Amino acid sequence: MRAHLLAASLAIASGTIAQSTLHVGPGGYAQITDALAAAADGDVILVAAGSYASFITNKAVTIRALVPGTVTSSGPFGNVLLNLPAGQAIHLVGLTLDSLAVFNARASLDLCTVPFGLSAIDADLHLQDCSISRQQHSTIPFLPGTALTATNSVVTAVGTTVRATPGDLGIATGMKLVGSRFHGSGVVLEGSDNAAGGPAVAADAASTLWLVDAMVSRAGNRCPIEASAGRLFRTRLTPACSPLPTGLVLGIDRSGPLAAGSPFGLAFRTAPFHLVAVFASRDAGRSSTPWLEQDLLLDLGGAWPAALLLAGPSGRAATTWQVPASTSLVDTTVWFQGISGYTLPLQASGLAGGVVR
Repeated sequence: MRAHLLAASLAIASGTIAQSTLHVGPGGYAQITDALAAAADGDVILVAAGSYASFITNKAVTIRALVPGTVTSSGPFGNVLLNLPAGQAIHLVGLTLDSLAVFNARASLDLCTVPFGLSAIDADLHLQDCSISRQQHSTIPFLPGTALTATNSVVTAVGTTVRATPGDLGIATGMKLVGSRFHGSGVVLEGSDNAAGGPAVAADAASTLWLVDAMVSRAGNRCPIEASAGRLFRTRLTPACSPLPTGLVLGIDRSGPLAAGSPFGLAFRTAPFHLVAVFASRDAGRSSTPWLEQDLLLDLGGAWPAALLLAGPSGRAATTWQVPASTSLVDTTVWFQGISGYTLPLQASGLAGGVVR
């Protein structure tokens, strides 16, 4: 029943989408920047293996590597996403971006690698199975910094690693939050590997940190988290410390990327025998309500109920759907979010799903 509901909903959603596909590589545009110049909001840019110049864009497009991990975008000023149209998003899939800055935009990164730092300002950022770090630059070997910086932003991360500069001089930080909210599920957060160095997470008093099934570490004997608001659930800290209260945070994980004609699985981590209501929408969004502790991250106008799950004794609740084998679904998006809890405010998970392959 649930599978048929999801299939019907996806089919209806895909039928409303009009987009063009542009190709970068042999037989197509020479650079990602060239394809972006020709693209309109909603278009898809497919990129063949190779190294390309970095790009700056304000267009709500999907940029997807035909083979994840084979496309690199680099340049002296890095890659920049800024001032996207209201209610729209840019999706980056399978890319290696030397650095990335997101300003006043909604963006998702899926299976992406960012080795020289990611910053988000006034942004909504969703990370899935990504690796974010701040490596020492070959031409500036002693300039450590923060791998992920979020300012006045909302960030969700699933299965993602955020790592500070290795071998730094003692000032690198894994992630810095300023007036931001971070919800991490199954993430690995690493601070400095220097005993005198920075933490895995440094959050100011206006920021909130929620972690579930996470591993957080820092060299030396100081706590890897420096934060005053938030909660930890099933999270291991090295060295052990108690920077935040512990308690229920709803986690989410996926079996892998969405693919037409293939099964797609979601797993949630909650308290034993709790119900998890799962909702889906074609687009992400953001709204707040007093009955949810975290933000509702789906497009309310287009959301539908996808499943109602009961967690087992370990607190795990899982389901699998068969994605319809329809080419019209490829390079469209569908997002999932869970809600759980028996007392108000309820817990909302981060986002999982993304671009259909």
